[in-house]
Amino acid sequence: MPLCKQVAVKLWQSVFVKPDVIYFADLAHLTTPKCHLIDSYQVVERGSTNPITSQEIDDLAGYIEPNMLRHQIEQRFALNAEVWLLKKENTCLGMVWTLAGKTVEPFYYLVGSQDVHFFNNEIFESYRGRGFNPPLIEYVLFQMKVRGLVRAYIETNQRNIAEQRSLSKTSFCQVGKAIKLNVGKKNITLWHNP
Repeated sequence: MPLCKQVAVKLWQSVFVKPDVIYFADLAHLTTPKCHLIDSYQVVERGSTNPITSQEIDDLAGYIEPNMLRHQIEQRFALNAEVWLLKKENTCLGMVWTLAGKTVEPFYYLVGSQDVHFFNNEIFESYRGRGFNPPLIEYVLFQMKVRGLVRAYIETNQRNIAEQRSLSKTSFCQVGKAIKLNVGKKNITLWHNP
C-alpha cells in the first residue's frame, strides 16, 4: 500500500476508533486441529535461538518497510517472541508472531506465565482469500499446547471482517470487544457488549 494511503487510513482509524475483537483459546482442552496444512505447505518457527534467514527477511520486506521490519525483529526477538512463517517451497505466504507469558504492548487484561499472545497475524496480499490463515493459526496453537502453555489470546480490529471470518474457523472463541486507551501513564480498557 502506498505510504500516503497508509497515512490516510491511520488518520481515519484514529479519528473513528472501532473496538478490537478479543479471542481466547483453551489450549489444555484442544484435541484435534480444526483444519490442517496441505502437504506442500509448511510452517517454520524463527526466534532468537532459531534465526530468520536472509531470504525470509527479503520476503517479509516486500510487505513491511525494511527499517520497521528490522526494528520489529530485533525488539521482539529480544523479548523471546517467535515469528511463525507459512511457506511454500522457499516463499513466505504469511506469518503470525507469538509471545509467551507477556505482551509487546499492554494487552486488555493480564497475560499470565502459561499464556501466549498471538499478534501481527497476516497472510500477505497476493495469497489472501485462499484459506491459508486457519491452518497456520491451528498449527501454531497446537505447538503452543505441546510446549505446555494453557491459554492463547489474539485480537483483531472490528473493521477486519476477513480476519474475524478466518478466526471463526480456528479453535479461538470470541470473548468480547474492547477499546484500549492510554491516558498519561495509565492504560484504560473500555469493554463493549457483543
